[in-house]
Order: sequence, then structure tokens, then C-alpha cells
Amino acid sequence: MDPNSNMKKAIAFLRVSTEAQARSGIGFAEQELQIISYARQSVYEIMHTFRDVGSGMKLRDHPILNEAFNMSVRE
Repeated sequence: MDPNSNMKKAIAFLRVSTEAQARSGIGFAEQELQIISYARQSVYEIMHTFRDVGSGMKLRDHPILNEAFNMSVRE
């Protein structure tokens, strides 16, 4: 990234509900395409991408989501 650019920093968080969805890659791939498209249109630079697999977990029980949140407040 050009240090003089006006791009905003962002973290991408991708999530699927089951291990089967994660193994297929389709859920993550489509989400990532959509996020990249939005980031380009909205002048965001994606600094890191997190991928989470979880079914029925409460938000506080998602370690990957917590890691993404913690990274976002550090930046």
C-alpha cells in the first residue's frame, strides 16, 4: 500500500456454520469475493482475513471472532 494513499484499514471476517462447508471452500470463497469487492469500492485495504467455523456458538465462544475484534482495537 502506498503510504500516501487514503485507504482505510479493514479486517475481513469469514464464517461458515459447518466443517463440511469449510472443507468445500465454497462458502468462504464467495464471502471473500464479496468482501474484496466491497473493500475495493469503499477504499479499504484488508489487513488480515479471519476464517471461522462454528455452529450454534454464542458470540463470546468464537475465539476467531474474539481474535479479529482484538486486532481491530489494536490497530
